[in-house]
Amino acid sequence: MPRRWASRMAEAPAHPELPVESNRNKISSKLSRKRSSSSKRTQIECAAGAKSVCIVGAGLAAMTAARRLHQHGFKVRVVGYCGGRKLGGRCFSEEWDMGAHRMQGPLKVTKGRRSEANTVRFDTGCQWFTAQNPMFVEEVQRWCSQGYVAEWQSPRVGRWTCGGFEPLGQEQMPPIFAGIGGMDRIAEGMVQEIGEDKVLYAVARRFASDPDTGKYKLSVEMDTANGHLSFIGGNLPQQSESVVLDEEFDYVVMAQGLAAKQPRMVDFENIHAQQVVEFLRENLRYQTLMVLTLVFRKPLPLPFDVCKPDASAEIGLVVRASSKPGMDGGELETWTVCASAAFARQFALPKTKNDGLKALREAFFRTFGLGEYQQHMVSSHGTPFGLLWPHGQPVRKLAGGKTAIFCPEAQVGVCADYCGGAPCVQSAVVSALTLADALASHRHGGPMADAVLTHLDVPWEPIPIPMPWTIAHFPGMPTPPTSSLVTLEQPERCCPTHDWLGSHPGLVFGRTAALKPWERGEVRRSEPKGMGKGRGKGKRHNKGKKESFMKQTPYARDVVMGA
Repeated sequence: MPRRWASRMAEAPAHPELPVESNRNKISSKLSRKRSSSSKRTQIECAAGAKSVCIVGAGLAAMTAARRLHQHGFKVRVVGYCGGRKLGGRCFSEEWDMGAHRMQGPLKVTKGRRSEANTVRFDTGCQWFTAQNPMFVEEVQRWCSQGYVAEWQSPRVGRWTCGGFEPLGQEQMPPIFAGIGGMDRIAEGMVQEIGEDKVLYAVARRFASDPDTGKYKLSVEMDTANGHLSFIGGNLPQQSESVVLDEEFDYVVMAQGLAAKQPRMVDFENIHAQQVVEFLRENLRYQTLMVLTLVFRKPLPLPFDVCKPDASAEIGLVVRASSKPGMDGGELETWTVCASAAFARQFALPKTKNDGLKALREAFFRTFGLGEYQQHMVSSHGTPFGLLWPHGQPVRKLAGGKTAIFCPEAQVGVCADYCGGAPCVQSAVVSALTLADALASHRHGGPMADAVLTHLDVPWEPIPIPMPWTIAHFPGMPTPPTSSLVTLEQPERCCPTHDWLGSHPGLVFGRTAALKPWERGEVRRSEPKGMGKGRGKGKRHNKGKKESFMKQTPYARDVVMGA
């Protein structure tokens, strides 16, 4: 245990109602990557007649809720999809052999012999986390003891000005943690704790209600192509089949980090449960994240591991990914560049994503004077090195200090970082623990904790905390001196990409994903060959539509103008 945690752990609350776990096998990072068999874990068996719960989601909130409910004696089933057989949600990580791996459509394929010397690991979403809440401090301490999380030792953190790098003193920094070998190692470790047989890698579609028992039956969509990154943007698998599960569930937990009016928001036959879905659809809003990973054959002469550039309008944060625990790429050095909120919003349209990633790469070399090092770069701006997350971070949260949602009439709950407060790992995990304990109390007829929202008539509120570190909120981490703070903006619909397209990005496929809102009235499928790309009269006709759309939609006008 880190020394700085000694006093905090003394104050952490105990949970005497949970079964005691003893002699648990320590999970190494190697075993975590290989998903060790059930014989390598200690499992708490559920008693006959135990209540069953389906957890919908693939991130840390979903897996934390599943593990806690498993401890409480529930029969758990996790249904989550991050492309292929991976979990992590916005704590998604990538392992890539620069010589052998290729993207073939949505598939990650291996061509040639793999080599550890050519393999890099990087996080495509959240980069690290801090812990202040006693419940979360206790959970992180457990992750460290299990061997899939470690403290990032003495990272050089600060800001970049015209005068160079200005570090923050180590005395100002709280302990910073990351998954060993990637942030998704946390989710993978919890999968092993509850048992991989409890996880179904699929998209939850609809819960039907049994008229006799009142229990839920779930239909899912299975990815038959094993697509690697099909989940980006909340879209469905490109090749799939529908399946109705044989299991029945007493409770449902929605732990999705996704937003409104999208194809992957599960629906319910039960009217009370559907009201919970509509409550989310009406209130959830997200800001876009754009993340670019750069790999170099030669180390860059930069004196930091985490840096926020003051002078750059394009860059929000730069992280030396290969300096994080378990991420050393040997002879290769990996850097992650996160776009500023305004820049990501400007390039939120799928058609402009590649242009935005190229501009972000150029801004990186220009800001830090690294033009001569471009020849040593071995990555590209394509998938998976350059990603656009339409639902990167929530900009609204529950009001009144609530951290979870539970509808007693439907026995449906919600946990996520947008319930727990400012977007961060701590908020997601605290929300999941709160909801899991609430379900355990409800099972025995006990009262709900004050932190659980049970009435769906409470308005949500904007997250008031500015985001000095761009990608998330880090409790206890100081703001870089004199850095400009960015308050998260409120999209009109669920996210800036949705505002652009006029429809959720997951509903837009193929060529229509490249259309601007004022172009969507065109009947593209009926066009003769050679009439695409806005040629001739079509282009002039669209000009008037663009002007009309910009007058009616101020938010989109700001995006077009680059505001």
